[in-house]
Amino acid sequence: MFCDALLKLCAAQAVTADAVSVSSVDLGNVTPKRKLGVGEPMGILVTITAIGTNTGSAKIQAIVSAAAALSAPLIVGEIDLATADIAAGGSFIVPLAQGIAYLRYIGLNFDITGTVDFTVDAYGPAPLSMLSTKAETYADAISVQ
Repeated sequence: MFCDALLKLCAAQAVTADAVSVSSVDLGNVTPKRKLGVGEPMGILVTITAIGTNTGSAKIQAIVSAAAALSAPLIVGEIDLATADIAAGGSFIVPLAQGIAYLRYIGLNFDITGTVDFTVDAYGPAPLSMLSTKAETYADAISVQ
């Protein structure tokens, strides 16, 4: 995936309680409304960069709202993370619902149960074919003739 600052929903955002992403992506206020993923399924990439004490669970929800602050959101996708899933270096893809009219702004909601402490980066929306949860390392010794 190409990581673009304009598509960054979270940048080292600490999550310890219910919260929405610090940023949102403006899909534009057009008529007819945007229908993301009609041609190709889309999602949001979430990476856990650091953890603290975790004895609870978290739902990471893709949400849309008419307001940039993501108030009064509608859930358009979610993943559930158990305590064992919340580990530094973990990457997850939140798939987005297809074929529905999206509101103007898209972001994330963190729905926390119990004691949870982690830091996340998140990018999206992007086509699922461009998202990867596993990075690949290549050798540096490349010779071009």
